[in-house]
Amino acid sequence: MKDMTGEPRHGDAVVLACDMGHLPFAAFAARRLLALEPDAFDVVIAMPDISAVPDWLRRGPARFVTIDLAALPEVPMVKDWISFGTYYRWTLPATLAGRYRTVLYLDTDTYLRRPGIGALFGGIDREVPLAAVSDFQRLVTYSAGREARVDAKIRDLGGREGQYYNAGVLLFQPEAFLAMDGPRRFAAAARENVRFLPVHRDQDQGAMNLAFADDILPLDPRMNWCSREWLNGRWVAEFDPAVLHFAGPGKPWNLQDHPYIASFAGEYRGFLDERFPEVRPKPAMRSEDWRFANPKYRWRFAEEVRQALYRRRLARKLRRAETRDAEGKRAKMQELIDAAAIRLPD
Repeated sequence: MKDMTGEPRHGDAVVLACDMGHLPFAAFAARRLLALEPDAFDVVIAMPDISAVPDWLRRGPARFVTIDLAALPEVPMVKDWISFGTYYRWTLPATLAGRYRTVLYLDTDTYLRRPGIGALFGGIDREVPLAAVSDFQRLVTYSAGREARVDAKIRDLGGREGQYYNAGVLLFQPEAFLAMDGPRRFAAAARENVRFLPVHRDQDQGAMNLAFADDILPLDPRMNWCSREWLNGRWVAEFDPAVLHFAGPGKPWNLQDHPYIASFAGEYRGFLDERFPEVRPKPAMRSEDWRFANPKYRWRFAEEVRQALYRRRLARKLRRAETRDAEGKRAKMQELIDAAAIRLPD
């Protein structure tokens, strides 16, 4: 195992995959995992080249493994805040086969809010080639135009019964994934998904659904709490998710306008300032700071009006996320939890 720092200590592992650009955020997530659930599973960071990883980080307690990108197809990237590193996760089953029984993959923008992963591993009672959380888009009320776009994406990329999953948190057993010909199926779907990228803009997530939507086991949504509609104090307190996922351009380590996500900024900045001081906060796309840096009007008064209207729309949107159709949203989320094939123990 020369391509891995240290020897596996547990049968299960939580794995983050990234390039050097996302290493600081993977390191933060790993530290959080090890602090909340020490000695429950291995924490591994997978990268194409680990030679540039700082010595203090290579020494552990997280382990590092080198991944081979040769099997990944070449595809265009269509979102400014997503790099080709999003495809790295699909090298993990081949890399980790024979090393770990079960793997939980997490995006680098995830945050372990409370312990639960060890219990999740302990409760698995079946073979798991691949499990993921149903995308929350079906639990949100959209405009008619947005609804039509969601329907079109599910029609083009989803399963026969309308399944569509988020790729930010994945549970799999490496040998079982390889046994269902997973790497070849994913690579073929990634090439097919290229024609949908200009329309739906879902990179490897689109390819994952094209390849596996009918075969994925539904995972408890409390393991991937990812929608801005649900990332607020009310719904987090009520459903008590284990893993928060700050999907989208507004990250807690940057300057952005979502108050709940911003509440994590201090913890992120404290770690980054100490360990990766070169990483400075940037304005999230379309945030108020970004708008100030990218004015639409030359006339200052017009720009101030534009900003005031933005703040008003944002406040209204945040209120609606907590209050609109609360009973209906609660019922839909509980139904999603109850339908999960792999549940987070209560």
